[in-house]
Amino acid sequence: NNVRGRIKDNFFDADTVHCVIDDFSLVEKSGFILKKVSTKASVSPVLMKLEQLTILSNKSSILTDFSFRYKTYNDFNHFIDNVKMKSQFHSSTIEMEDVAYFSSELYGLKKKIFLNGDVSGKVSDLKGRNILLVIGDKTSFSGNFDMTGLPDINQTFMNFEAKELRTSKTGIEDIPLPPFSEKHSIILPQNITLFGQIKFKGNFSGFYNDFVSYGKFNTALGQFSTDISLKEDSLINQTRYKGKISCKDFNLGKFFESEKYMGRISMNANIEGKGLKKENAIATMEGEVNHIELHGYNYQNIDLKGKF
Repeated sequence: NNVRGRIKDNFFDADTVHCVIDDFSLVEKSGFILKKVSTKASVSPVLMKLEQLTILSNKSSILTDFSFRYKTYNDFNHFIDNVKMKSQFHSSTIEMEDVAYFSSELYGLKKKIFLNGDVSGKVSDLKGRNILLVIGDKTSFSGNFDMTGLPDINQTFMNFEAKELRTSKTGIEDIPLPPFSEKHSIILPQNITLFGQIKFKGNFSGFYNDFVSYGKFNTALGQFSTDISLKEDSLINQTRYKGKISCKDFNLGKFFESEKYMGRISMNANIEGKGLKKENAIATMEGEVNHIELHGYNYQNIDLKGKF
């Protein structure tokens, strides 16, 4: 209903139609409201280009240059796997509730994101370069990404190259997981709150619940670097981990809420274990402890091999 708009400057160039679309709007029966679309468009049997595209919808404001490549128009009936996209987003605000109108897998998802950068590929094989992504008010990411398997997040393999990732326990737990209509998310151990704001620089690859992380973390408890794999074990409802970890003046005692016995630690070690809480953490470690505070004493230069 209420379809309005103006199309001008139309002309043909071989098999391509060119035009300018100005102030196009409509109300769709699903409830989706398209307040405004303006663009300089060209459409051919294999390519659609939308330059200087402005989209204002229910809760989104998108500024971009966008193009679609396809073999035939019928590819739009299989959009996720058949249509290649290329876009340059300019300080756009996207409410995922608006996007959910176009994908049943996203039904129930309500999360506003800020996006700046280049996104290309099919929905099922998406790439982002020079991206600034802000989710809610607690999580931001700048860098590059590759995602294969969308829109099924459980089957989506991700590779993130983070120039800087900022988040926190509440920021991570505020990111919804599918099925979005049930409103649930990752639940982290309570002591992760002690990290405060987490800053990460490095790489992340894998699935959201089974991944490898390589990089450096800065937290309120100290710095640590990892080359480690983490996996959620649903059978025991715990996190399993394996790899290398190094830290400098990390407040181990505060993290495990055992400051009476332990203080700060600097070390380089290989670690394999499960559990992130004081009550359930079991890990074997081998490496070197530069120093560790135990019962008020500072022990140095320890060869480490054993079980915690």
